[in-house]
Amino acid sequence: MENLADYFQRRPIHLAILIANLSAIIILLIRRDNSKPLRIFLFYLLISFATNLLTDILSSVRVNNIIYNNAWVLLSTIFTMFFFREVFLDTHIKKYILFGVYAYTLIFLADFFGSNPELPNLHEHKFVLYSLPLRSFVILVLCLIFYFELMKELYIEKLTSSAIFWIVSALFLYHAGSMFITAIFQSQYRWHSTEFYRTISRIPLYFEFISLGVVSIGLLRSKKYLIG
Repeated sequence: MENLADYFQRRPIHLAILIANLSAIIILLIRRDNSKPLRIFLFYLLISFATNLLTDILSSVRVNNIIYNNAWVLLSTIFTMFFFREVFLDTHIKKYILFGVYAYTLIFLADFFGSNPELPNLHEHKFVLYSLPLRSFVILVLCLIFYFELMKELYIEKLTSSAIFWIVSALFLYHAGSMFITAIFQSQYRWHSTEFYRTISRIPLYFEFISLGVVSIGLLRSKKYLIG
C-alpha cells in the first residue's frame, strides 16, 4: 500500500492528466461561454476529472477500479455524442445521434454484463471488450462528419478561432491514436495481469494528456462559439 503522492511519483502521467484536465476546466469556466456544446463539454471534463481522481486513489491503495473505468466509457460516449448533437445543425444527423446513444447504451450493457459474469465480485471485474473500440469508432465517424460539414459550409477561415474545432480535433487525436491499442490490450487486461500489459495499456493515457493539452491551447486561442 502507498499514499497518493508516492503513486503519482511512480506514475507521473496520471498526475499530468489530472493537471491538464483541471486546466481545461478552469479555462472553460473563465471563458463564461454559455453555448450548449461547451456546457456539455464542461460536464464531460468535470466527470472525467472526478473519475480519474477516484480511480487513481483506488489504485494507490490496491483496490480494483475497473468498474469506474467501465462506467466512464459509457458516460464519456454519451456526453460526447450529445456534444456533437448540439454542434450539428442537420436535424437528420441529430436524430441519428440520438438513436446512436440508445443503441450504444444497450451494446455497452450487454458487453458489461457479458464481460463480468461475477458482478458482485469487484476484485475480478474486467474491462468491457467491445465497447471501447466501438466508442472510438463512433466518435471518429462523428469527427469526420464534422470536418465534412465544415468544408461544405466553407468555415475554413474560422477554424483557429473556433473552440468547437479544437475540441473535435482533440477528440479525433485521442481516439485515432488509442483505438487499436485499446482494443487489443485493454481486452487482455486483468487486475492480476503482467507488468507488460499494464505498461502497454497506459499508452492511451499519453494520447489523453496530449488531447487535453490541445483543448486547453485551443480554448485559449479561440473566440466565442462560432461554428454550428
